Amino acid sequence: MASSTSPSEPRRFRPAAWLLLTGLAAWGLALVYTLRLNPEIAFHRSSRQLKQAAAERVRREHGAVVFFTAGSSGMFSVDATRLQQKHGLPAVNFALGAGLGPGVILQAVAAEARRGDTLVVAFEPFLLTEPMEPTAMGMQFSFATGHPEWVTKPFLAVPPVAWPSALLALRPGGYHCVTLLGKLVTRRPWYRYHLRDVDPNGLAVTDVRLPPNGPPEFAATLPPAATNLLTSLATWGQAHGVKLLYSLPWGHCPTNEIGRVQRRNANLVRQIAAYMPALRDPALGVHPVAEDFSDSVWHLTREAATRRTDGLAELLQRDEFWSLAELNQLALP
Repeated sequence: MASSTSPSEPRRFRPAAWLLLTGLAAWGLALVYTLRLNPEIAFHRSSRQLKQAAAERVRREHGAVVFFTAGSSGMFSVDATRLQQKHGLPAVNFALGAGLGPGVILQAVAAEARRGDTLVVAFEPFLLTEPMEPTAMGMQFSFATGHPEWVTKPFLAVPPVAWPSALLALRPGGYHCVTLLGKLVTRRPWYRYHLRDVDPNGLAVTDVRLPPNGPPEFAATLPPAATNLLTSLATWGQAHGVKLLYSLPWGHCPTNEIGRVQRRNANLVRQIAAYMPALRDPALGVHPVAEDFSDSVWHLTREAATRRTDGLAELLQRDEFWSLAELNQLALP
């Protein structure tokens, strides 16, 4: 019997095959966008490269480096150039966006630290009181910088992400797409910050001014996931000869809330101090001057960052840390 299909006749793709190819093509386009074109990821990737270059430069000139790491509050608060030039501290501001998550932020700076260095962890409290699972942005940043192991096989105690889940996260979410479309329609910048806003040693500034609506609220107790992370960080610091310190960032707070917020903050710092000494900033993370903030309750203006930096320099040079007795007293209602 003759075959119903001629050998020279091309085979037709089945609908399922077309759907598979279409899905793979769409995922490939999403991958290219996320890793190369997404303005937020591109900003943080370029910012990290700038900070890496700063760390190499400072290390060549001074040897040991004082790293500051945090979410964006640190980017807008620590003037490492001033620390170097006025206070003689070989510092680099290695803060990144809070949206990357604490595990990715810490592993990014840990990759640059060497024996004899100091790492000042200036995390916003919510980075330690909210879930520790890697964020979509953290996964995208890790892959974009060539370090998928920061989320798939982290060396700190944060939940690892299976490769299939990590790969699926390398696509823009619905909220991101809608927001980006809105910016295109209204001809607004794709992302608020640009690399030109970041100086060679990591300080970011912006001309945007928005009324701060502090105080920022967060839980006053570290969850088990945070204590696991801090325990693993302390173990890593001891094994690698890196001195760890904590510094509570300034957040906007109305005058009538200062007492309550400082008590809450003292309670949180008391828990963190079990894993690393905490710098004895008498403000305890509270700053009531609204004019000192730019576009967030955590982002200082350049002038306020100068004052904040000078205060940090004094604490570091004098080795001033909170004692447990002081924090216990301050945390009382």
